[in-house]
Amino acid sequence: MKKIFTLLLAFAAASASFAEMKWGVDAGYDHNWLISSSSLQITSSDGQTVYEQKSSKATLNLDGFHVSAMFGYNIEAIPGLFLNAGLGYQFATGAVRPDQVSSLIFDLNKDISVEIEKCSKITYKMHNLQIPIRIGYEYTFDNGVGVMVQAGPLLNFGLDWQLIGETATGYVATLHQLSGKFVGKQGDNATTRRDSDWAHYNVFDIALGGSVGVSYKWVYFNIGCDAGLLNICKHPSYTMNIDGKRYDTDNMSRNVQLKMSVGARF
Repeated sequence: MKKIFTLLLAFAAASASFAEMKWGVDAGYDHNWLISSSSLQITSSDGQTVYEQKSSKATLNLDGFHVSAMFGYNIEAIPGLFLNAGLGYQFATGAVRPDQVSSLIFDLNKDISVEIEKCSKITYKMHNLQIPIRIGYEYTFDNGVGVMVQAGPLLNFGLDWQLIGETATGYVATLHQLSGKFVGKQGDNATTRRDSDWAHYNVFDIALGGSVGVSYKWVYFNIGCDAGLLNICKHPSYTMNIDGKRYDTDNMSRNVQLKMSVGARF
């Protein structure tokens, strides 16, 4: 992956002297699939007898939007070829079923899990900083209409991922899964706890994807998909020995994003 970034940077630096630079804005609808699974195996101290084995999976469907500032180079040496990069903000949210909570919390803290699972309404919220880097090609017809295709990596930096549970009595339990902060609030009364074991996701992720689109002069529309390449679990696997038993846990989580965008280039 480092070689890809090195090539992209070298390509951008080499092309800057003979390319036309453009600025723009890009915004649109996002759909995220946060795909997570957690498995736990409990064995006796001799390592042979299995007392319990379970696995849980969750696929959260999160809807939202993105807004990005873009810049790019049109490579004059190869008409139609371009390099794009951007800096943007993404927000996504969706409902969570109580039975999905354990696979999102990875069984590291049961009392936090139970506190959220007892809620009647559970939602998930993502706030991300994103840097797309794309190489593409655009063919423009005589009437100004163009078709384009582009591909490359997307760097994702999590700002805040919140698992929020609400009860009918107005109690709100919020677990910030990047920082490990838990806030329980009832009316004006709030209690805050923090534990590094409650930080369930890594801040950084890298995805690879592409898009296809159409343009007309300085405006465009495209649709694409970026698939996360990393297992972003903070604790992908661990072993604990408690009361003469061994607990082996394996966790996986990846984020896949569908994007539909409209943009303008200046």
